Amino acid sequence: MLSRNFLIKLYNDLEKSEVNDKFQILYLIIQIKKESTHNQNFTRPLYTDVKKFIALYGKSIEEKDYGYDYLNTNKLIYAINSVQSFKEKFSLADYCCRKLANHGFDDELVIIKKCRNTLKTSMLIENITFRKFIALVSHMTSYNIKAIISILLIVFLGMFFVLLPTSIEKNQIFEIQFKELHDNYILNHFFNIISLIFETSENIQVEPKTNTGIIVLALFKLCYITFVVNFLYQKILKIIYGF
Repeated sequence: MLSRNFLIKLYNDLEKSEVNDKFQILYLIIQIKKESTHNQNFTRPLYTDVKKFIALYGKSIEEKDYGYDYLNTNKLIYAINSVQSFKEKFSLADYCCRKLANHGFDDELVIIKKCRNTLKTSMLIENITFRKFIALVSHMTSYNIKAIISILLIVFLGMFFVLLPTSIEKNQIFEIQFKELHDNYILNHFFNIISLIFETSENIQVEPKTNTGIIVLALFKLCYITFVVNFLYQKILKIIYGF
């Protein structure tokens, strides 16, 4: 009851305050609502409070004199994480990125973009479905270098083992023509796969012998094409929209 009375007072003060005081009052409201979950929708939703705080905070700091125009990203991240659902958190982080870009806070934007990417990952992992999994892979390969390397490695290892020659004729789904690039059998296979991917030699050929072979080879090529197209698409979006 005490917290609700205090919130009523803060909302009343908010209406009478100047811009420089409004964001501080809103931050205090956010702190109280975050610790008191049953009050998160009191007067208005916490999501709305956070959104107004983000808008006012950037505007207020931008208008301050030199030496006082420092924007604390920890406050922004705290406010964003005060709401409960990952969907709302991501939406607020995305909104925050747009506001920071508009106000020219380039260094702070880099930090909040990392927060946004992490929240989007968490949002996609939550109650994961096949469609979300595809979106997650697309998202991760657009910014996370570890994810990019991991996916490329998985696809490469898949090709490595699938194209490994077998002496059992009924298990052969490809007609493979490799070159002698190394004395070691495994290393020779490795270098041939690399050469096949980057098409550095016309003498290295893989021809499907069965319908299964056609499908498997098509899937591998589709993975690489999808990866490259998605990566370039995300980079183009960043160039166009600036964040």
